[in-house]
Amino acid sequence: MAGPSSTQLEALMRVYETAQRDHGGSGVCARFLLSLYNGFRFKFDLTDLRRLDQGLFEACLQVLCLDRLHHLEVHAQIAVLQGKPTQVLNLEFERWAHTWKVPGRCKKAELDGLAERVKRTMAARAAEGAMA
Repeated sequence: MAGPSSTQLEALMRVYETAQRDHGGSGVCARFLLSLYNGFRFKFDLTDLRRLDQGLFEACLQVLCLDRLHHLEVHAQIAVLQGKPTQVLNLEFERWAHTWKVPGRCKKAELDGLAERVKRTMAARAAEGAMA
């Protein structure tokens, strides 16, 4: 199976970077990525794509094509592109669910617990790296 195209990866990063901002398209992009991250928990109304400008709409379609390939799950692909552990992206996506009040989000206490586990994991990895 061929890997993702540069066009698909650029589209993924555009949608991801938009989701991190705070403007009209940000919530749509965040909810779109959340649905690809875990569609069972985070439902997405496709008519929300109508709220995006043409460029972001087309970027979302590219991301959908990328996700269909299942080369890597979307959040894992972003983690690779960003050079971050996947757990950090998982936490970021879970925070988006809270920020945008997406149905299916975990409870605040669970989110705090996840953040603490990610912090401990990162510290353990750093310690292992220092020992090597």
